[in-house]
Amino acid sequence: MSVASEYAELLKLIEVSGPFVSLPVFKEVFPQGFAKDSPDQTRELREFYDDWREARAHAPSLVTPAQREWLRAVFVTSLGWPADWLAEDNAIP
Repeated sequence: MSVASEYAELLKLIEVSGPFVSLPVFKEVFPQGFAKDSPDQTRELREFYDDWREARAHAPSLVTPAQREWLRAVFVTSLGWPADWLAEDNAIP
């Protein structure tokens, strides 16, 4: 997919009102286009997200294991943070 095609796809995802990124700026910042995602990682994140949504619907005021797994998946799996950057329970100062 060309950079211009990716830019067109981006514009479909956002509301274009007011200032937004122009094609020349997009090409400068993302010369190779967006990073491609892994279908396996996307599927795994979707499953964690669905579990998180269900947990929030049933217990909106509690932090459930499903919610903790969603956060871990986002920070550790997607963003690549080291697991020791996350603090839980009594480890929180």
